[in-house]
Amino acid sequence: MLFLLPLAPFLMPRILPAPMTLLAIIGIGLLFMVLNFASYQLLTVAPVALVWPLLASNSALVSGLAVIFLGERPHLSQAIGLGLVLIGVLTTTYVRSQVYEPAVGVAFFAGEPGRSRADLVPMRASARTLLLAVVIAVLSGIGLFFLIIQIKHYGWYLPFAVERASQTTLALGMLAAGFPPRRDFKAHSLNWWAVLPLIGVFDGIGIASYGLGNQFGSTSITAMSSAAFVVVPVLLGVLLIGERPARTQWLGIVGVVLGLILIAV
Repeated sequence: MLFLLPLAPFLMPRILPAPMTLLAIIGIGLLFMVLNFASYQLLTVAPVALVWPLLASNSALVSGLAVIFLGERPHLSQAIGLGLVLIGVLTTTYVRSQVYEPAVGVAFFAGEPGRSRADLVPMRASARTLLLAVVIAVLSGIGLFFLIIQIKHYGWYLPFAVERASQTTLALGMLAAGFPPRRDFKAHSLNWWAVLPLIGVFDGIGIASYGLGNQFGSTSITAMSSAAFVVVPVLLGVLLIGERPARTQWLGIVGVVLGLILIAV
């Protein structure tokens, strides 16, 4: 919000959406808040190299919706990429072994971060965990496509500003109510706190770039090009955390990543 607020005098559209549309955007923002909680909690109980490709597949859904509802027509390579993403998601979520399956509820969202101790770093994930990542991707893809429709009408700034403002309001309300517990804020270095606003600035630049791409360009291309970011956390999860997905899941990861690259070309 510190990144977006100074831009309001320059980018706020003269014609505002109807009140019901604004309420819908606020609702999408609150939905994204819940999905973000679930996504980041999943990253504490499952390998990053498995979860991130599934979460990033929401861009494939956005691209598909753009083809259906906006009349966009992807090239052959992009259509093949969409197919690879779908196959990759199905392959990645196929798990035969019975491993830890977190229950989805209040305890899941409020639980201790799974990576808070070295012995809690997860190496595997259950089918239920990975399917939850797919559900998050589907819901976030639908919500994101709704915002993109508003971007086509009002520009990128208003939908993202309202959506982030609703998240900020909810986050501050939760903090005031004591969630997360105050003990979670202790024992962090000054460098840790300094990184947080830097992440916010990068996030602001990212959504501005994404919004401009949808405002002036093809939604299917913009959505899938942005999804190429998944390569970075997957590689870092393997190289820095030492994650080792199963062979079939490696095939799924490679399929998702190759599909995203093909769609972005």
